[in-house]
Amino acid sequence: MPFKERTEVAEMARRVLNSGPPNSFKTTSLLTWYRPIHIISCPGEKGWETIPVGMEGVHSYVWEIEDPAKVTSASVVAEVDKLILDVLTGKKGPVTTLALDGIHKLYDWDYKRARVELEDATYLNDEQKDIRAYGNPQGGAYKAFLDRLHKVLASTVPYVVCTVWEDPEKDDPQDKSKNAPMHTYPALPGKIAKRIVGEFSVVVYSEVSSPVADLKGEVKGTWQIRPGGKVWGVGVKAPLDIALKLPKHIPQDFPTLERLLKGEK
Repeated sequence: MPFKERTEVAEMARRVLNSGPPNSFKTTSLLTWYRPIHIISCPGEKGWETIPVGMEGVHSYVWEIEDPAKVTSASVVAEVDKLILDVLTGKKGPVTTLALDGIHKLYDWDYKRARVELEDATYLNDEQKDIRAYGNPQGGAYKAFLDRLHKVLASTVPYVVCTVWEDPEKDDPQDKSKNAPMHTYPALPGKIAKRIVGEFSVVVYSEVSSPVADLKGEVKGTWQIRPGGKVWGVGVKAPLDIALKLPKHIPQDFPTLERLLKGEK
């Protein structure tokens, strides 16, 4: 059956995008998701060193290659897609949560592959090839990236979480002024930076406190879950009575987030 009747309030709050700057505990917070969790560090993404080895229920995959110069972008994309499929279909063992760490890196590989495929198109100049490689809903990196994302989000895996860097985006792309108003969204090219927010049921933004501001010198991580201040690329799809009661910030802890989305304390 391609359709099923919804029976649980928070059942769609299981697809989460976590954006934020480097070193804001995005990767570390993945360990708060339900296990078994399979964490795929996208090729080129750093931070996997924070994931413990040998922890029960935690499976971590890191891309390694002896000579990166000999690797084609097409082979990298194919390897990532195969690993994702193996996890989704249970070939890597039981899975409750699939985590894709650093999906902005995947977009880069999709672009490189699309650009190489256009290299022999002599009827296009380099600028035209670049534009086509970035793509749109009908082709290029844009379509390849979203097609993969749609398959992952539509899978039967109970929980999916993706992490991505953040970047300021102009409120009005047509505003060419030096001081054009800008707000923070996921670090992806063009229109997809804003549109990807709508692909997930929950989008959070990772922040860390200043150790100087803490009496003990500790750094604490929080998630911003409601738009405000400089960050607009966050939000929660939830019934209105629940959404209105949500705080702006919560600890970086998924069970806490899930309880709030179910209307529990």
